[in-house]
Amino acid sequence: MLSDIRNHYGLIREISSISQIAYFETTQLQQVVTELKLAIKDSKLIVLAGMVGTGKTTMLQQIQDLLEQDKAILIANSLALDVSQVTPATLVQTLFSELAIDKDDPMPKVVGLRERALRDLIRKRRKPVALFIDDAHQLSSKTLIALKRLMEIVRSGKGTLSIVLAGHPKLKNDLLRASMEEIGARTTFFELNGFGHDKKKYLYWLLEQVTAAETKLETLITEAAVTLLCEKLTTPLQFELYLTRASWKPSE
Repeated sequence: MLSDIRNHYGLIREISSISQIAYFETTQLQQVVTELKLAIKDSKLIVLAGMVGTGKTTMLQQIQDLLEQDKAILIANSLALDVSQVTPATLVQTLFSELAIDKDDPMPKVVGLRERALRDLIRKRRKPVALFIDDAHQLSSKTLIALKRLMEIVRSGKGTLSIVLAGHPKLKNDLLRASMEEIGARTTFFELNGFGHDKKKYLYWLLEQVTAAETKLETLITEAAVTLLCEKLTTPLQFELYLTRASWKPSE
């Protein structure tokens, strides 16, 4: 069934797999990446907010790849499957495990001592550190507030820690509430709002990524369909979903 569909359209890979192997860069995304890198180097608490499917996770990976190439900033990732269960203690443990090397002492288990040990460890590394947390809209208010304190502790030891949170618009809204002013007022916000005027360019780029070189795009989709999709859809996920559904129609 799948092979028949691929042969019919001249597809060489699944449309839904593109976000994992390729990156479509717009002028807006280039600007966001540039500003994010600067904010990370300045030891900021950063929020990257956007609706489902706007490419937040892909952008986080893009930024981390660029930072790794620069080799000027150390990177740590919170990889918890259930982000709602992440606590300040687990984030300290994440940072410690990512930054420690064999000759370092193990992390103390006593509250207060482990934060001190982390502060000293970051100072010893002599490089800024960036902690990335995806799906951060699931973090509790207590954990969000503790992030500010964690950055202050590191700063008191002459270290530099930036924290990058990516999540749904709820994350930004939560931090802008009066009850969260202590942290929200100190946060740098970035928003992903889809492709704007680059929708058509993205649609054709997406089709080029999944079709053989000899495939003519005009045989796959009409100009009227392109116009309709660009009017109705906003995010990369939406384009991938509806193009995938359309490709299955002949077999139904």
